[in-house]
Amino acid sequence: MRGRRRRCQLSWGVRAILVVLGLLCFGCSSKMDTATVGHGLPDTSSTRQAPTPTLGRCELNQVVRYPDSDKPEWVIHELFSAALSAASDEKSFKRFSSVFAKVHKKAWIREAYWTGAKKHVRTYVSEASDEDEVVFSVCRRVEESADTLKLFIGSNDPNRSNMPITLARNEAGEWKVTRYAP
Repeated sequence: MRGRRRRCQLSWGVRAILVVLGLLCFGCSSKMDTATVGHGLPDTSSTRQAPTPTLGRCELNQVVRYPDSDKPEWVIHELFSAALSAASDEKSFKRFSSVFAKVHKKAWIREAYWTGAKKHVRTYVSEASDEDEVVFSVCRRVEESADTLKLFIGSNDPNRSNMPITLARNEAGEWKVTRYAP
């Protein structure tokens, strides 16, 4: 019986020491250099400075200007071209939605993607781009399978990441968008 009590008392004593050490260390943590803790990101909560742009954001940096219509880059070109279009909203949307795989319903494409695509298109195309001449950069290509490809489109905004767009070949062999996040 006594042996058990001592072990319990000892474990409570050890626990008390650990709590005290933890509190002491907690007080010291506020004096640490904020650039060396966490993910190494600057503390901008009080300075309100924009984060510095990440270097090497576009490893591949493949500039796409006039892609062939049988290439996956053509699908991205069509997405951006439709979003930049001065045509009626309905006509532009029809062009935009035509490059999505059949698994996506038109109502979902309009609700989930269309507004964001129009709002953020300038983030992913060159400044001189218009509906007829869309210029963008492919930063990374990931072949997920023989008929599935993920392209990361370069962002001009250092606060936005490179946009991933997943494409897959349909039964007719055409590239279609399966995943998109404008």
